[in-house]
This record gives sequence, C-alpha cells and structure tokens, in this order.
Amino acid sequence: MIQPPTQAQLLEAFPIKRWAWLRVDVRAELERRPAAATVSIDTSALDPDAAKSLQWLLQRTPPLPARMPVKLTQLDRALLERTDWGLPTKPLLEALDGPLDDRAARRKQLRNAADELWASAAQHPRVTASPELQRWVAAEISLGALPAEISKRQPLLADALTVLDALPADGISVTRLAANILGSAHALDKGPLANLVLRALSLQYGQDPIASAYTRTLWRLAGLRPDDLSSRVLLAGFKATGTTSFETVLRAHARCGEPAVITLRQVDNFISEQPAPLLPPETRVWVCENVAVVAEATNALGRDCPPLICVEGWPSHAATLLLQHLLNHGADIAYHGDFDWEGLAIADQVMQMGVHPWRMDRDSYLAAATRATRRSALNRPDFPFYEYSWAPGLVDTMIQQAMRVEEEHVMEDLIADLT
Repeated sequence: MIQPPTQAQLLEAFPIKRWAWLRVDVRAELERRPAAATVSIDTSALDPDAAKSLQWLLQRTPPLPARMPVKLTQLDRALLERTDWGLPTKPLLEALDGPLDDRAARRKQLRNAADELWASAAQHPRVTASPELQRWVAAEISLGALPAEISKRQPLLADALTVLDALPADGISVTRLAANILGSAHALDKGPLANLVLRALSLQYGQDPIASAYTRTLWRLAGLRPDDLSSRVLLAGFKATGTTSFETVLRAHARCGEPAVITLRQVDNFISEQPAPLLPPETRVWVCENVAVVAEATNALGRDCPPLICVEGWPSHAATLLLQHLLNHGADIAYHGDFDWEGLAIADQVMQMGVHPWRMDRDSYLAAATRATRRSALNRPDFPFYEYSWAPGLVDTMIQQAMRVEEEHVMEDLIADLT
C-alpha cells in the first residue's frame, strides 16, 4: 500500500515562492467560490520561478496571458499526471495549508449568529416590557456600532442588558453599580459598553447621548449618582461676590492670589441652585490650555490676577459646564493654547462654544516662531486638516514653518495681557 505524502514532503515539493499562484491565488478563488468549475490566474506579477512552474504544469509556452482561466478539471488532471503525489487541486491545497475556508458559508453562519443574538436581546424581559428599549435594539442593529465579531459583541450586549435590568437604581454611584453587577467599578466609565447603555437610556428618557452634559443627566434619570469628583478645573482670580459655598471658596483663593482646584460637583451644585451669575456680565475671562500659565500668572500677579481658567488639555466636564455657565451670563471669554495639531483641535472645541481667540491667530504664531532661538519640530499632519474660521491662514502657516509653539514659549506675552 502506497503511503500518502506527509505535509513536510508536500511543502518541500511545492515551496510557496515557486507555487504562489496555486497556494495563494487558486486557494483564494476556491475559498471565495467553492463550487467554481474554472479558476482565473493573474500572471501579470508572477515571480519568474512561479511563472515557470505554471508553464511546466499546464504545458503552456511563454508568454502567458495577463489573466489565464483554467478549468479545475484540467488543473486536477495536470497535478495527478505531472506530479508524484496523486492529489488533485483541493485535497492538495488542504494538505499543504489546511482546510479551505468556505467564506460564503462562514458569512452566512455569522449572519445567522448575529440574527440569533439580536433576537435574544429583543426577547429579554426588560426589553419586551419597554417600547423605548425595543426601539433601542432595532436602532443598534441599524447603527452597526458594536464589534463585528460575535465573540466580542455578545458579552457587550449581555452586560448592557444586565445594567438596564438593574435600573432604575436607588441613588448609588455609577461606579458602585458597575462593581456590584459587572465586577469592575470602571466598566461604565467610558467605551463601547458605556456608550451602548447611554444610547439605550437616551431613548428611554428622551435625551441626547452625545452631548457630554447630558451623560450625567442620563445617569441621574436612571437613579444613579455620576462621578462628580474626578472631573476638575483649575481657576484663579475669581473674585465672586455671592454667598454660596462655591463663591466663598473662589473668593478666598483669589484674595490670597492662589489658584483653586474645583470639582464638577461644586460647579454642578452651584448651577443647580440657580443663583445670580458667577461674574458680572461682560467680565473678561481668560482661558489657557496649560497649568504653567496659571502658575506664572499667580506668581507674577498674586491677588491682582484676573479671572483665569486652565482646561489642562482637553476640557473636562467641569470646565465645559463652567464655561457654558459664564457664556450664558454674558462673560467675554478668550482662549489661548499650544500651536500644535492637538492644540488647535482643543482650541476649536472651545471656540465652538462661543469663545474667541486670545493670541491664537496666524500673526501671533508667526511672530512667536520668528523670534524663537530654538525650533521645536512640528511634523506635517498625517490626516486631513482644514482651516479654522477663527484663525484664517494659521494651519497653512504652521505647515510651512513646521514649528511647534507652546504656551511656555510666549509666556511673557500672556502675562502681559493678564496684567
């Protein structure tokens, strides 16, 4: 009895470089079309050795056509007659590189698994009892925001249903609920699961899940207490005149010429009390990106420092909420940040609220770049960038200069403005 060849013998007889057209191209076509009677071989970029193996096996004389259709029966016969291994195309490919993948069948299997997953979610008791959550399941199917892999999508959906089944809560914190029912206190901080649950709550309570200010509202409507201490903002020079605890803290720090770290809870509580504006209308409020500006300003100006907010990079919920309150009550707010690509993106987010630039224009950048004694390289952005309406010509100039200008580079100008 003739022993079938081992994989090692076949791999030696059909090295990938010489037989790439068979092991890669033909295999891919049979995986894409398992019932194909003819395969099409692209010879336009074949390695010389691969072209020779194709010519030898099919007994074709050069030059080969750029695309060569070959009947599978012809390829089977050539492999059986001209090689020593006694294997036609499909058994040979599977012996070399493992079973052929029936892609169409696999796609169908994945679609069936996804359909079963969504059907199971729609039949969850919490969902069947709520028309809003029924709309949520239907919306998620259309949205396609969850991972395509069922192994990742299923636990996300299961955890979301577990959270929704535990709501409304009795006033415990979001982190405590997450720890109790999901095993991780930070499971609902941010990310796909938090977003999935918030989209469900937004439909249930008729809120917008995108706006950051509404995230806390959604948790509260669901009977949860959101984290309002880790979100903070740095202030200086806020000589508030009101009598609330928030204003008292700010006034005490301003009188001492010291900055104050304020939490989201303090800002939120102050606004919820609906007092008079924190500052008189038309008060100029300066906003910077980096802590160094606040440090220099309070060192140089002490108790004479004007109202100054530091967002410390991307604005926190606390910073956003405070800025919106000040804008709503007529404050004149000006923003400065770093002249780099992330700095411009942060600035644009702040400007969209209704803030105006503070030395964040083309001329200010060019002046700082020109007088710099040492250059900090700024690479050309590797993603599409557009001009900002609040700073015409700035982006093109930064690309031309290829220099990063940070707030520390223009500190004297900033302190002079504050003075």
